[in-house]
Amino acid sequence: MIMGCPHSVDTKDSIVHDADQSSKSLKSIAHRPSAHRRSTMCTMGAAVLIQKWYRRHRARLEARRRCAWMIYQSLEYSNEQGHLKLYQLYNDLITNADNQKEMSKSPNHKVIYGNVKGVPLNSRRKNEDIWNDNLLPPITSHYQGPHLAFPLDMAQVNDMMIAFTQSKRYNARYIFQLLNEARQVLSLRPNIQRASTSISRQITIVGDLHGHYADLCTIFHKNGMPDVTNPYLFNGDFVDRGRLSLETLVLILALMIVRPTAVFLNRGNHEDHYLNCQYGFIRELQKKYRSSAGPLVKCFSDIYSYLPMATIIDDHIFVCHGGISDKTDVQMLDSMDRLSFHTFMKPPSKGNEYMEAKEQFQDLLWSDPHSTPGVSMNDQRGLGCFYGPDTSRDFLKKNGFKLLIRSHECKSEGFEWSHDGCLLTVFSASNYYTEGSNKGAYCRISPDGSVELFQYLSTAGKKQKTMRQRLVFYFCGIPLTI
Repeated sequence: MIMGCPHSVDTKDSIVHDADQSSKSLKSIAHRPSAHRRSTMCTMGAAVLIQKWYRRHRARLEARRRCAWMIYQSLEYSNEQGHLKLYQLYNDLITNADNQKEMSKSPNHKVIYGNVKGVPLNSRRKNEDIWNDNLLPPITSHYQGPHLAFPLDMAQVNDMMIAFTQSKRYNARYIFQLLNEARQVLSLRPNIQRASTSISRQITIVGDLHGHYADLCTIFHKNGMPDVTNPYLFNGDFVDRGRLSLETLVLILALMIVRPTAVFLNRGNHEDHYLNCQYGFIRELQKKYRSSAGPLVKCFSDIYSYLPMATIIDDHIFVCHGGISDKTDVQMLDSMDRLSFHTFMKPPSKGNEYMEAKEQFQDLLWSDPHSTPGVSMNDQRGLGCFYGPDTSRDFLKKNGFKLLIRSHECKSEGFEWSHDGCLLTVFSASNYYTEGSNKGAYCRISPDGSVELFQYLSTAGKKQKTMRQRLVFYFCGIPLTI
């Protein structure tokens, strides 16, 4: 009889049985996806689905943005065209009125040519009454706003930037003095300025700002302040449409006064009193300065006529606000008296010489490029023309230029190359139509003529309400926000 544990044989059998069961289970698990595997597959499927929905959402937003862009642009051009047609109607009525002879004797229509080099333009100006500082009230002891001391220096300009950022306002007399200083500087500039990169090794071109002071500060933050080694060319349309047109233009003029060799300005089509009446700058001045707005409006309107027409960089790049036509004559533009053109909305003189000069200047400010060859009427804006690639090439070849840079048109990316690379549009006001509608851009020119472009998108610095939050319905006279 064998002595031992009565359960020893049973335990061994159970162990063998459990091992067999475990091997079978492992084989079955190997043929089935594990829980971790199933979780990974679910996660990947969810990620793919989310990406699909996100792409659809982005495509929907892009489609909306493009549709809104087309609508906003059509409304902008239609509005400009409507105002111009109205002015042209009034011009026709006035031209055929009985007092036509008295109007033709206006001193502004007599002197068209004779821009003598070295003689300030304001020395030939007869009407200086608007620059009489007695029209503005003196600065009282109760004034607590920021101060200016003339002559200006860079420290005061930096303080001005801070003051404008903090929504502080200078006394109207300070603005008047600054405009008078700027007029003296601009009166020494020729119609077509010459800029060079021989010392600075670069020059920065800024397009339309339209009162977007935040964009101007963004450019200075990214690209540095103007100085001899970092010159700037501002290509017109400083005012209108934006809420801070006054601050934008005043800061640029202050920089030009302090550093005249580093700041160049071209006139834009919105540097025009009649357009300011329609697109917001006059209302902004009236709101900010009330009883003192009248003299300031006249001073700003007079300053516009002192702004140069165009700028030539290194004898190879021509920069103007709008564009050209097949009749653009650089020599003619450089010789005319730009003070004769306060606005392009007034009735023209009967003189053929004046009409020809006006058309030349008008094309520089109002024209737009077109993909169709040739020149045609700009029926979208009502002034200027459409010019094709052949017109751009002929103009560049005739004058020995390599590139034409202009602004005047809002672009979704802030810039656009056209006409086979010989024309560049630069637009610097971001969020022009609405928040996120477009980027702003500026370009930097090197001595070899190469162009480097920079984009940005300025933000308001506060949370924007959604469309649902902005929609307000009125029920029984009570606003209900949904």
